[in-house]
Amino acid sequence: MVWSEVFVKSTEVLQTGAVIELLAKVELDSRTETKRLTAEKITPINKSTVDSNVHVEESYAGNSTVDHNDSLRNKNRKSDINVYLKNGVHDSSDLHKIRDILMAHPGENVVRIQYTTSDGSKVWLKAGPRYLVNDCENLRTELSNWMR
Repeated sequence: MVWSEVFVKSTEVLQTGAVIELLAKVELDSRTETKRLTAEKITPINKSTVDSNVHVEESYAGNSTVDHNDSLRNKNRKSDINVYLKNGVHDSSDLHKIRDILMAHPGENVVRIQYTTSDGSKVWLKAGPRYLVNDCENLRTELSNWMR
């Protein structure tokens, strides 16, 4: 649900085909006892703001890929943990398992998730700061079903 105040502030962003970041609160609807999302903020996601350390390219087919170009990366930066999920293969139970594993290994390494949609399009998501992890053998073993 997007209240008019948030909607009016976001009209320029809400264009057909636009990729957005939606900050929303999960609430329980008292009438239907179902969960609903209430938008609090809508911001555009464009290539230049995804991550200054990662070069994002989009092919003509609309597949997003991430090119980890060493010249763009800080040499002192810890390596990222990359997790791969695919529509039709993985489901919400995979996300819950991954979340639990990440939370059990707090640290300083960024976690990135590549999600492949049913049409083959790929998008990279950067997990938030609460999911920074300690890159260790145990973590990689536990995440092996979702790593390459």
